[in-house]
Amino acid sequence: MSGYQYYEFQIIDRPFTDKERSEINSWSSRATADSHKVVFLYNYGDFKQNVEQVVWDYFDIGLYISNYGSRRLLLRFPKELVDYQHLRIYCMANMHDYGENELRILQRGAYVLIDICFQEEPGYWVEGEGWLSELIALRKDIIQGDYRSLFMVWIHLIQQEYLADELEDDFEMPLRLIPPNLKLRNQSLDSLIEFLSLEEDWLAAAVELSKDESKQELDYVAHLNLLSSEQKDDYLKRLIEGEVNLGLKLKKELEKELKTKEVKTIDESEDYLSLEDFLDLVEQAAAKQAKAEALEKARLHEQKMQKIQKEKGHVEFMVERNILKNNADYEAATNLLIDLRDLAIYEQKEEAFQVYLNELKEHHKRKKKLIGMLKDKGLIV
Repeated sequence: MSGYQYYEFQIIDRPFTDKERSEINSWSSRATADSHKVVFLYNYGDFKQNVEQVVWDYFDIGLYISNYGSRRLLLRFPKELVDYQHLRIYCMANMHDYGENELRILQRGAYVLIDICFQEEPGYWVEGEGWLSELIALRKDIIQGDYRSLFMVWIHLIQQEYLADELEDDFEMPLRLIPPNLKLRNQSLDSLIEFLSLEEDWLAAAVELSKDESKQELDYVAHLNLLSSEQKDDYLKRLIEGEVNLGLKLKKELEKELKTKEVKTIDESEDYLSLEDFLDLVEQAAAKQAKAEALEKARLHEQKMQKIQKEKGHVEFMVERNILKNNADYEAATNLLIDLRDLAIYEQKEEAFQVYLNELKEHHKRKKKLIGMLKDKGLIV
């Protein structure tokens, strides 16, 4: 039986070396790596390499998607660019009918790896091409300390635990996990939600707990004096040697030095929200969303009715034209009649519409297919 398995890997911080490209190209005759990317597509057979291992060894981001129900996104970071201990608070996994869904944060050697994996019912076909370009900006966001993507995955995993009756009644949500600016969404976050089919019920509740923050850019040049002469010489040496991401690493070093200079009161307490209180927020968020959707639906209906109102004569003309023209389009005529019925309800002129409809039915009573379609749509009995 044929399947669909799509693998895409990219290196972001630098191009592949000739040796790396040669090694990557040796994995399969199905693909050829360019300077930054390689794609493997299988309808029969499998990728012979270990996905996690090749990301550790060669790539900054990897994606796997299949009609067997798998969705996987892997992000690799130089360890100097991220706070591994802070990232680890988002680790989460749960089992369900089709396998294990999880968010793993790992550190090995010079790198930190984020592995997001979801399994769903097999057979749902989604093309893999184009997804990685939509998701790649998440890596930069995480380097800049934006953890909204990780929280979205984490809260979805917690929601799955609850729906499977696996979440303990005394579960409490650490509020420090909720990042700022959840109210704001960029294209990459929207793409992540779509890619992993994340449900937004619980996320909408967490949005109400998320603070609004505007990040001020630090004047790094003004704080270079925080580094010792030895540290500065080391950075210059590494610059000459062409080290990748050195500017970002220097900024992270300065941020670290600044934090050590800050005077903070020690507070080992942490705020939590009970499951019961959070479920109340979920209910409130759902009601708020339902109200917003109802208002938007009413607005769009009002807009449509006003448009049909202005074009009523033309709509009635198009009903007759679609019935009488060669290759009559009874479906189009019926849809226009539904619009006229809705307009009659909107204007509270149902009796006048019924007279019009009865006349139309009598005039075209020999057109059995049309009459049958009008009955099917509930316009006549």
